[in-house]
Amino acid sequence: MVRVLLILKCLMSVGTTTQLSVTTTAIDSMLLADTGVFRSEYKSFLFSVKGCRDAHLKLLSHETEVRQYYQVLIGGWGNSMSMLSIIMDGITNVDSSNSSEMDCDVYKQFWISWDQDVIKVGRGNATGDDVFLLYEDRCSFSIKNIQISGGSDWNLDLAKVDWIMYSTPFIHAPVPTGNGYTVNVYKEMFCYTFDELRSVQMPSKVKCGIECAVELSCSGFLYYNDSKLCEMMSYDAFTYTTTAYYRKQLQI
Repeated sequence: MVRVLLILKCLMSVGTTTQLSVTTTAIDSMLLADTGVFRSEYKSFLFSVKGCRDAHLKLLSHETEVRQYYQVLIGGWGNSMSMLSIIMDGITNVDSSNSSEMDCDVYKQFWISWDQDVIKVGRGNATGDDVFLLYEDRCSFSIKNIQISGGSDWNLDLAKVDWIMYSTPFIHAPVPTGNGYTVNVYKEMFCYTFDELRSVQMPSKVKCGIECAVELSCSGFLYYNDSKLCEMMSYDAFTYTTTAYYRKQLQI
């Protein structure tokens, strides 16, 4: 079972940050939304790990481990490599780093972010700094939960990973314009099947695109010329089966 050193009713608050400490081993896993340190509105997450190797994190598209998700492995292959992967109907490794990131005796701090179609993993407590894993996913999906676990080894001491998770209050920040990110084009591409936001009648594909552009929760759209139906899609991935969309492209 998961050894919870500081369970939900004993969460520590340090300033505006809530902190949760847990230990996982080879057969353990924990869903962070269940503990109160993660919310689906977050676009980044801070944590510290102590262990000899194999700290696993899964960025889930649903509340539990189903369908597609991003997988982050820190200190894999005997603490010689870290890996970022996408899991759909199979596993696709999208970036790796040949470096020793874990320490058996000392906590090392890391961050993960998933915003503007880019997944990043870095060292330290400043999100955006010292990146060692990165992938641009033009079909990115919203993250509903994070699952953590230790490695797989007959020696449970080697498989054990101590975690400290940090949660800060969520502040909603809309997509900026001007010198920041702005929606400037749509690109027709095959993506995962996303949940539908809503359907409306629009006189043209251009009008459908404008309607989607002004709605932050719209990831793209389908337009049917015969019926003039505009289907706007969310960022919530429904299945890994692909569908052709006009997908929002965010560019500086």
